Amino acid sequence: MVDLVRTVKLSRAYEHEYALIDLNANFPAGQITAVLGPNGAGKSTLFKILMGRLKPSQGTVRLFGTDPWKSTTPYRRIGYVSESERMYDWMTSLDFISTLARLHGMSRDEAIERSKHVLNFVGLEDVHHKEIGKYS
Repeated sequence: MVDLVRTVKLSRAYEHEYALIDLNANFPAGQITAVLGPNGAGKSTLFKILMGRLKPSQGTVRLFGTDPWKSTTPYRRIGYVSESERMYDWMTSLDFISTLARLHGMSRDEAIERSKHVLNFVGLEDVHHKEIGKYS
């Protein structure tokens, strides 16, 4: 079975400081893995690299056995919420999710249909036309 995540000698430097140094890790499929550490340990940097938001200074990353810098295929299997992402309070959840789906190449109709399915799955079908800023 292919690991969900595998890193080999993964490092990320910011000017003269390292956030990660030679990280060798694997997150096996079918298991729960927690990433714990004090502030400044590199947890956020690791996830930014895994999600393609930050390029490593050196080393390799594999998601489901694939290099995410050469193929975006693994991202279709991952849900990720960044600590710094911002929602637009004036948008409805349906607008927000379908816009993201369109940015990933779906047609307008397909994006709306899939977004409604996702909102139903997470129990938000009854409020999908409510502005995000009015959620409690």
